[in-house]
Amino acid sequence: MKAVCSVGSGGLGETINSGLKLDRGPAILIGAVMVAIMALLFDFLSALAQKYLKPKGL
Repeated sequence: MKAVCSVGSGGLGETINSGLKLDRGPAILIGAVMVAIMALLFDFLSALAQKYLKPKGL
């Protein structure tokens, strides 16, 4: 089974980097917003996991 994320495979960092290199503000903004959305989603899912997976009595 292949790993979903690989080192150096691009991703949202590539969008931000190309926006910086080509001086395209919208590309930078889109990349930054997508990174922020992913971080918030990961934080929300982590909070859910903590809530439901913690041992009883703690």
